[in-house]
Amino acid sequence: MSDRFPAEIHIGGPIPRQLRDQLIQAIVAQGVHLQDYGGPEATEEGLEPLIQEGEFLCLYDDQARYGEFDELEAFLVEHEIHFNRHSDGYCEHNAQWLFFRGSDAPLAMPAEQGAGILLYRENVAEILDDEEIDDQVKISQLRRLVYPPQLSELQPIRFT
Repeated sequence: MSDRFPAEIHIGGPIPRQLRDQLIQAIVAQGVHLQDYGGPEATEEGLEPLIQEGEFLCLYDDQARYGEFDELEAFLVEHEIHFNRHSDGYCEHNAQWLFFRGSDAPLAMPAEQGAGILLYRENVAEILDDEEIDDQVKISQLRRLVYPPQLSELQPIRFT
């Protein structure tokens, strides 16, 4: 039996206009809620006014399997639709952010329950303790650790 715990996903960025109906179907099939945890369940009629250019689409599930929207996330990645997903921690599963900006693979980052992004001391120490690289390279590597490209700001929906 799988663990189920709260997760939310925010969708934005460029979306091909011809994928709008498929996106709505993928969201409805995932069985998420609109507006907030415990809000109304996503239906085609309920989603129509929410998927608008210049807005973000925010979806919630207080019983997401492993804190993920597996089928919806797969659809978004396949069609290069941008999103941020935050899942709470539960038992042995840590809270997590997942960022996707349409290229590369989604980036998973550890998070606090309150949604802040965490850095592991070991990752920072590995860079700082590397005696084979100079300080400028260390700064560059630390900057990439703190501000990876996938962490660029999620933009509102724009139909292309």
